[in-house]
Amino acid sequence: MKNIKISRTIKWIMTLGILLILLAAAVILYLGQQTKHNQLSSDLSSAQDNLIAKSQEKDQLESRLREVNLALPAREVQFPISDQSMTLQEALFGAADEAGVEITILGCPPAHPETQGTITYQVFLVTVSAEGEMESLLGLLGHLGYWLPSASIESALVNTPSEGNATLSMTLKVYALGAG
Repeated sequence: MKNIKISRTIKWIMTLGILLILLAAAVILYLGQQTKHNQLSSDLSSAQDNLIAKSQEKDQLESRLREVNLALPAREVQFPISDQSMTLQEALFGAADEAGVEITILGCPPAHPETQGTITYQVFLVTVSAEGEMESLLGLLGHLGYWLPSASIESALVNTPSEGNATLSMTLKVYALGAG
C-alpha cells in the first residue's frame, strides 16, 4: 500500500472545516433548544394563569355550595313530600302513555293537609292539559282511575278544533296519606 502524504495546509483546512461544521451543528442545536425553552415558558405561563383562574372559580363555587347547603334544610321543610309529588307525576305520565295522549301542561303545587274524620291527608290540586284524539282523551280519564285511584276530577274542559288534535284541560284533586 502506498502511503499518502497530506500537506500541512490541507490538514489545517480540514481541521478548521470540521470545527466549523461542529460549531454550526452546536448553533443549530442551541437555537432549537432555545425555541423549545421559549415555547415551554409560554405554556407554563398560560398554565399558571389558568390555574389561578380555576382556583378563583373553585373558591366561588365552593362558596355557592356552602350557601346552598345552608339553605337546603329550609327548602326541605318547604317541600316535605316531594317524593309523593314525583310519584303523582309519574302516574299521570303513565296514564297518558297508556291512553296514547301527550301531556302538554302539568302543574303540581305543594300539597296542603286536609282532615277527614281522624285521618289527615295531603291533598294535591293538579292541573293537567293533554293533547290527542278525542277517543284517546276520553280513554285517559279511564286510565286515571287505575293509575290514581285516590284522584277525583274537579273540573274538565275539552277543546275540539276543526283540524288537529283535541285538548283536554282538567284539575284533579289527589289524596295522599301523611300529615306533611
